[in-house]
Amino acid sequence: IRFLLEFKNQKQRNHAKKTLADRGIASILPMKQYQLLHRLLKQNAGDFPRSEKLAGTLLSLPIYPKLTEREVLKISTALNDL
Repeated sequence: IRFLLEFKNQKQRNHAKKTLADRGIASILPMKQYQLLHRLLKQNAGDFPRSEKLAGTLLSLPIYPKLTEREVLKISTALNDL
């Protein structure tokens, strides 16, 4: 299970990803622009502005039942420090 965070822009998202990685917290980009269906179908990206924005501003964090309290604290502290 992943928890998605949306940032204001790609620069903020990339900064958060690096900050989390520097603290040993794995995060992933849930989708990239080239993976969007309308791009695969060779449709105009301008017709799908929300999809384009989300692909550039979403970051996926780990969240699952077996996270320890210590791991949850580590993740939440890192997020609060952004």
